[in-house]
Amino acid sequence: MQNKVFICLTAFSFFLYSSSLSQSARPDKKLSIWVGPQASVAAVDLAKTHSVGFGVHSKLAYKIAPKTELLAGVRYNYFLGKKKEGYSEPGGGSYGGGNYPGLNDVNITGGVRQNFTDNVYGDAEAGTCLGFSDGSSTAGLFFMAQLGYMFGTNSRYVQAVALFFGLCGDPKVQIGLSYSVRL
Repeated sequence: MQNKVFICLTAFSFFLYSSSLSQSARPDKKLSIWVGPQASVAAVDLAKTHSVGFGVHSKLAYKIAPKTELLAGVRYNYFLGKKKEGYSEPGGGSYGGGNYPGLNDVNITGGVRQNFTDNVYGDAEAGTCLGFSDGSSTAGLFFMAQLGYMFGTNSRYVQAVALFFGLCGDPKVQIGLSYSVRL
């Protein structure tokens, strides 16, 4: 199952990249593509079994007003499993131990971005989250809020750094940092 997710995300990334090559070099175009890495920390219930996550994200942004854009995005995160605490029975054997399995997390979202200034923006996105771990899978609703800062807003390749808060399903909460480049 993990290979299928990886193949789908890779194909989607190549689609985004090839689409970006056909776009004009004007910084005021209506459609823009953003891609980049992200890192996050598990919080609340997810923090009991997992620690940090690393991944990639891609986003399409379509300008509907001078400071407002509609968004469609896909993000993938892999969370590292924490060590399980084992225990021993008096006069008996040991049980447990090892590590929790890693968690693959895929989010498919739609939302809106509001540019507060030329550099500062906020995103709100909602969609579905898919979790894959150790032969099992889950699906749930996903919500993400993001506050970011754009660098080089007058150049062809705008860069952005954003702090995000994500909430998925049962709940899996993550707080993270993403880096994006507009293609």
